[in-house]
Amino acid sequence: MDMETRELVLVDVEHKKQYKLMLSVEDHARATQDMAFASTLLQHAVINGMHNNATEDHTDSAADVEAAVHDNPTEGYTEPTSPQSGYDTDDLCRWSFEGVTLLLNLYGEKQDVLVKGKVKQKAFWNSIAELMAKHGYTYTASQCKTKLATLKRQYKKVKDHNKVSGNDRKDWPYLEVSILYGYT
Repeated sequence: MDMETRELVLVDVEHKKQYKLMLSVEDHARATQDMAFASTLLQHAVINGMHNNATEDHTDSAADVEAAVHDNPTEGYTEPTSPQSGYDTDDLCRWSFEGVTLLLNLYGEKQDVLVKGKVKQKAFWNSIAELMAKHGYTYTASQCKTKLATLKRQYKKVKDHNKVSGNDRKDWPYLEVSILYGYT
């Protein structure tokens, strides 16, 4: 019996490797919604890939990954909420383009009070999260702070890349908004 499968690409940032997994439709949907499940799949792909001398573009079959996950889904897996992991699953979320643009705009409008030290970090990010909620986006203060830090890092990477002579110019959808508010 043929089971319909979908490809899921997971990236191991630490080792700079990409893993293409063929998963059932149900597991694919779960992995795109459940960060812990996706992390488990990536971890099993990394473990299996190391035994197979993984290349930059490693592919596991659905049966291999699913068998490993279903046999022992937590083997070698540390829950992301542990203090050693460095992040909390509450901070992991998907941002829409409009949500990121609103965050950048709100930060740009309010950054003076933060930079001048007129308000504490926690209170600042709580107010940003409240303003986001008023516009229909349900992100926590921590998620907003983390997203902006990530955007600033990406902005710096793009700017540094574009400064180097001979490099193809990198485009980034938030570059103009970032320049507008003078992020560096």
